[in-house]
Amino acid sequence: MSKTVVQKVYTVVIIILLLGVLAMQREQVFGYELFVSKSDVKQTATFTLDDIQDLYDDATSYKVQQDSILVFSNKTQIGWANNTSPSSDSIVGFASSVPLLVAFDMGDKLVGIKLLKNYESPDFVEKIVKTGFMESWDNLHILDIGNSTVDAVSGATLTSVAIINTIKHSIGKVTNQAVFLDRKPDYLALLKSALAYLLFALALTQFFIPKKMKTIRTVHQLLVVIILGFWSGTFLSLFSFNNWMLLGIDLPAKLFVFMVLVLSIILPLITNKSFYCSHLCPLGASQ
Repeated sequence: MSKTVVQKVYTVVIIILLLGVLAMQREQVFGYELFVSKSDVKQTATFTLDDIQDLYDDATSYKVQQDSILVFSNKTQIGWANNTSPSSDSIVGFASSVPLLVAFDMGDKLVGIKLLKNYESPDFVEKIVKTGFMESWDNLHILDIGNSTVDAVSGATLTSVAIINTIKHSIGKVTNQAVFLDRKPDYLALLKSALAYLLFALALTQFFIPKKMKTIRTVHQLLVVIILGFWSGTFLSLFSFNNWMLLGIDLPAKLFVFMVLVLSIILPLITNKSFYCSHLCPLGASQ
């Protein structure tokens, strides 16, 4: 084994170990909680009075009672809230579950939704908040939420659909209503996936027979920037690696990125040639 290969293997191992350390600091690896016995109850997403006050301006205290959070202004109850975690944590967005506080007034009308700590992309969350998406359910009665229709946010589809389904799933449990989660085919997402796999196939072809594919390289690089960079936002990043190490990877949903990751590690070790940076990285292609 050449010295160059040994150095690359060493670098990969160090990166994995560092990500593992970060995951262990959060007491979770690949979706499994560390230092928790089997008898322990699964923990809910934590929240504070500040989170409650973001939903109720007059809130001064709260009390957790069974599955509800009773909210008070001095000694008068002004509403109640539902923490969607852990009952709906199985619903995953781009990188993680999306725990929410769903707030109601005393007439069971929704007054606000607060996104709790999560591991979704901050850019996606910011886009969702700026569009006013989180106010889409305001003033809906709790019994009308399950049948409500709210459109996903373009450019943050996975995260916004997860929020929609989390709300419907959790509130459906509270009201004992049958809920049909948003499973409509996303044809735009299917088109993005198809084009991504096409670019992936062309990248592999260029990698192994570069001379025959030289004429289309410029076009391919341009499409990588447009499709993987600007349109779908598909990158290999330390943010994604950290989330995978922490929460595990939803392989059916992240198959493309996972395949790119595996080949980006294996091909350079075998051939001593760069694969991802030279053929599929939007940042590399733009240079």
